[in-house]
Amino acid sequence: MDEPQTRIYEFGEFRLDAVKRLLLKGGEISLLMPKAFDTLLYLVQNGGRVIDKDELMREVWTDTIVEENNLSQNISILRRVLGEKKSEHRFIVTVPGKGFKFVAEVRAVSESASDAPLKTIAVLPFKPLIAENRNEALELGMADTLIAKLGGEEIVVRPFSAVRHYASVGQEDCLLAARQLGVQAVLEGTIQTAGDRIRVSARLVCGDAGKQLWAGQFNEKFDDIFAVQDLISERVAAALHIRLTGENKTRSMENVEAYQFYVKGRVHTEMLLLPELRKAIGYFERAIALDANYALAYVGLAQSYLRLSLVNNIPADEAMPQAKAAALRATEIAPLNADTFSTLAWIVFWYDRDWRAAEKYCLRGIKLNPNNPFVRVVHAHLLSNTGRHTEALAEIRRARELDPTSIFNQAIEGQILLFAGKTDEALDTLKILTEAIPNFWLGYLFISRVYNEKQMYDEAIAALAKAGELFPANKESTALRGYSLAKAGKLTEAQAVLDELRQSSNYVAPYNLAMIHNGLGETETALDYLEKAYSEKNVLMVFLKVEPKWNNLRNEPRFIDLMKRMNLQ
Repeated sequence: MDEPQTRIYEFGEFRLDAVKRLLLKGGEISLLMPKAFDTLLYLVQNGGRVIDKDELMREVWTDTIVEENNLSQNISILRRVLGEKKSEHRFIVTVPGKGFKFVAEVRAVSESASDAPLKTIAVLPFKPLIAENRNEALELGMADTLIAKLGGEEIVVRPFSAVRHYASVGQEDCLLAARQLGVQAVLEGTIQTAGDRIRVSARLVCGDAGKQLWAGQFNEKFDDIFAVQDLISERVAAALHIRLTGENKTRSMENVEAYQFYVKGRVHTEMLLLPELRKAIGYFERAIALDANYALAYVGLAQSYLRLSLVNNIPADEAMPQAKAAALRATEIAPLNADTFSTLAWIVFWYDRDWRAAEKYCLRGIKLNPNNPFVRVVHAHLLSNTGRHTEALAEIRRARELDPTSIFNQAIEGQILLFAGKTDEALDTLKILTEAIPNFWLGYLFISRVYNEKQMYDEAIAALAKAGELFPANKESTALRGYSLAKAGKLTEAQAVLDELRQSSNYVAPYNLAMIHNGLGETETALDYLEKAYSEKNVLMVFLKVEPKWNNLRNEPRFIDLMKRMNLQ
């Protein structure tokens, strides 16, 4: 494809890349949510000019009507990211009654095509030609399959998690989607089914200028949907001047009914809640019953079981053996698929505590697809939890570069910064995240850990209350609230939280009970629960080496012995 010239702006110690949609300080990525990035970009591009608030809101929120406080929040976030202290305006000046002015000297840098970044593309969920006849699973499934087929060493494809919210039947502007997702091109299309026929239209559009790079229409029997997907991926690859290699060139299955069960499972597994994950497992099992060699269905099954244990308080031995068996089967069937190895690595990390095997699987996945952000996140988490902090930070920043829209990746970076001892950076990173995405429960859970480390217990308690409100199914936030209350000296309230968890009719991880007892100063009881967590192979035990809340136990012989048995000493 004809790539647009890279637009890069430099000011102070910062470098703003408008194509990659990255803000860098000294070569390191500074976290910015999409709208905050758009605000900064517009200010920089109009440096030296007073920009009216209405103009700025109109240009940044082109797709919706917002209130002025949204803009004020973005400006506040930008000032924090840029390091402006109170009453200091090295970059952004507020002009009372008018708007804002970017006052730092801006240097525009133009790079030739030969220095251009990797090609980036987003595959949007296909839309129904007739809204009343939509098949959402099929529409999402087309995007999911094409993402998998196009991903590889020569191109960065935004993952399914980044694009699934574009599934509404409204007429979103693909150029706006390209801007929000930070990609150079967008593949979009429509689907219509009638009887045993399917009609698919697809087009590839340059996100910078709106130029159509390729378009095609296919009218086939529904059973030939896989041939349509093969043709689309081949034509798009040709338009982008990339090669489909390895797993991407092969058709993974032929059974249309199994495929439909698989894509329904994919929709439900993204929802995290226990009932939805149970539905997902059912759909994946039905897909496998129809096609015993359907590798991606095994991947979906493995990830669903894993999420049962990670976020829904299901005992490890009730979910993780099934997760591992499914992941192993996936790698046997599809040894050239990066997702199979990243999923297996994730499970071995959380359940087997076999750090060498987990890293081996990570490196295998990276070799198969170095532009897969998920395998990078898994590797970063593994490196962090085993104390390899410098490598972990480099890897999570690579993951963020590959998928700058992922709030999960941004939360993980905050966690890794905390474990690396960079507490202030962790706080800044997670503050920006929670302010920009106020309904993301994991951001509040992670920032509470930072507040606890900084002995800001009231702030930790408030953050954990918010996390519990947003996602009550996960009891780690409840236990951490009990720990924070104990550390704040509110012993009666901490004991009440402990009693609440003990009396719960649902499973409560012993690791969580250990946290509260440790906060209360009950060392031996805390160690008893950690021993139980070890015996149960509780997933949270992977944090034992790096979680600051256990620092007071690190000279205890029982704790040292636990660390040795976890292969973390």
